[in-house]
Amino acid sequence: MHKKGKGEIMRMALTNFGIKHPWIVMIIVLAFTAFFTLQFPKVAFDNDPENMLAEDEHVRVFHSQVKEKFSLYDFVIVGIVNDMHPDGVFNVGTLGRIYDLTGELLSLRKGADGIPIVTRPSGEDHAAYDIKVDLLEPGIWKNVLNAAFRHDPNRLFDE
Repeated sequence: MHKKGKGEIMRMALTNFGIKHPWIVMIIVLAFTAFFTLQFPKVAFDNDPENMLAEDEHVRVFHSQVKEKFSLYDFVIVGIVNDMHPDGVFNVGTLGRIYDLTGELLSLRKGADGIPIVTRPSGEDHAAYDIKVDLLEPGIWKNVLNAAFRHDPNRLFDE
C-alpha cells in the first residue's frame, strides 16, 4: 500500500477545500486580481535609450556633449525608405514630402486644450491654417490602457 507524503496530503486538503467552498476560492482569486490590477498605475517605464547605457559609456558621453554644445534637448530621428523608386529617397517626390513633413514638425505647437496643432500653408495664397492633431485612437480598450498607465498621447509638450 502506498503511504501518503506530506505534500500529497496538502494537495488533497487544498483540492477538497476548493471543491467544498468554491465561492470562497472565487472571492480570494478576485481579491488578488483586484489588488494587482490596482498596482498597474504605479508601474513606470523608462524607454529613454540614453538611460539604457552606463553614464561613462562613450556613446552616451558624446551624445551629452553634442546636446550641450548645440543647446539641444530633444531629438527626432526619422528613417525613410523608398523601394519603389530607382533612386531611393533621392527623388523630387520623396524629398518634397520630407520637406513638407519637416515644416509640419517645426510648426508643431500646443493648442489651448493641450492637443497639438500643426500650421500648414494653404496653397496659392500662402496663408496658413491650423490643423488639430488628436493622437488619441478610438476604442475603449486603448483608452482604458492609457488611463491605467497614465499615458496621454496628446501630451507632447511639457513645462
